[in-house]
Amino acid sequence: MTKLEFINKIEEICLIENCSISDAIDTIMHENRITNTEFIALFCKGKNSIDDTNIIPKKINIV
Repeated sequence: MTKLEFINKIEEICLIENCSISDAIDTIMHENRITNTEFIALFCKGKNSIDDTNIIPKKINIV
């Protein structure tokens, strides 16, 4: 998921459900299994930042 896709999804959820941005972010992070670290890396600059074009992979638990 790119930054733009993430932001568009926030907007979509807020318009449909009339919820806060914070609640929409939590919903998207939960649905896409995005960790706090991945979220911070997506939106912050620095040595651990993720480029816009990168996709945050869904985590798959293999047993």
